Amino acid sequence: MRPCLGRSIRNESVIEVSDIIIYEICFYAGLEHDAFISPVVYSGYELSQGRIRSTPFFKHLEQEGIPI
Repeated sequence: MRPCLGRSIRNESVIEVSDIIIYEICFYAGLEHDAFISPVVYSGYELSQGRIRSTPFFKHLEQEGIPI
């Protein structure tokens, strides 16, 4: 489980459930299209932190024009 980062325990469990749904959707879409899909999931709080947005991963997304 990820650290709470200022959110209540209830909010954290909601985020974990939505993470599971995203991973499940990607799993079944990958099976259907014979592809490996590896989602990267961040919360709004995590995205608002400058450290994560300055990583090469996010810089590449921005260069590709993918909305964040």
